[in-house]
Formats: sequence, structure tokens, C-alpha cells
Amino acid sequence: MIKSSTILKYIGQYGFLVGAISWIGGSAFDTVNGLLTGNWNTDEILARGAIGLIHLMAFLYFRNKFVVVELGMQKVKIIKDKETIETTWQNVESVNRFVFSSPPIYTIRVKDIEGYFIFWNSAINLLWYDDSELGELISQKKKMLDI
Repeated sequence: MIKSSTILKYIGQYGFLVGAISWIGGSAFDTVNGLLTGNWNTDEILARGAIGLIHLMAFLYFRNKFVVVELGMQKVKIIKDKETIETTWQNVESVNRFVFSSPPIYTIRVKDIEGYFIFWNSAINLLWYDDSELGELISQKKKMLDI
């Protein structure tokens, strides 16, 4: 079985949180600096705070969607933190790749499970094509099963 990247799962899962802390922290620093010096840049403070809140909302939305996937010729194993979902390729509704992403980012939908999961391939490839072993297996199964 071919496994997706665990490290990139955590980068995707917590990247928005790091961004939110950075932007909101910068806004808080500017607020404290403005209180101490009397030199306010309100537009910059509000813009940084708004960008930080957008990152925080993205983190809250996407944090449970990043998974590690193990793909075999017949089985698909989705590892979501401590929960493991085992199924077959016949129960997979779709596997799609985000175009122009490197390393490749995929979404997978499974029948009888609401929503989708996001997983990253660790190979660095062209922006529009994934020629890694995982990418070739996904392409082969998509053609074979008409997913």
C-alpha cells in the first residue's frame, strides 16, 4: 500500500492556525504599541486582525479534513487522527487533485460518509501532473472504475 505524507498532513492541518496567530499577534502588538506611543495606524491593525480571523476560521473549518491515506490495489485506508476508515475502491465516489499545487493535494469522497477528506502526496512534481507512484495509482483507478 502507498501512503500519503504524514508531515504534510500536519502542515495543512495547523498551517492556518500558525497564520492566524501570526496575523492576530501582529495586530495585538500594534495595538499595544499604539497605546504606549499614541501613534495609531488603525487601518493596518484592523486589516491584520481581519486576515488573522479569516485564517482562524479556515483552521476551524479544515482542521478535521486533513488525513493520511493508504492506497492499495483493492483497499483504501483513511487514517484520521485515531480513527481509521477501511473501505474498497468500489466505495470511493471521487478522488480529485487540486491543479497547480505542488506537492499534489487530493480530495477523496467515500460513499456513506458525509463530506470529503484532504490528503497530500509527498512527491514534488509538475504543477499540473502527478507522476509519482501514488499519482499513477490514483489515475489508474480513476480510469478503471470511472470515478
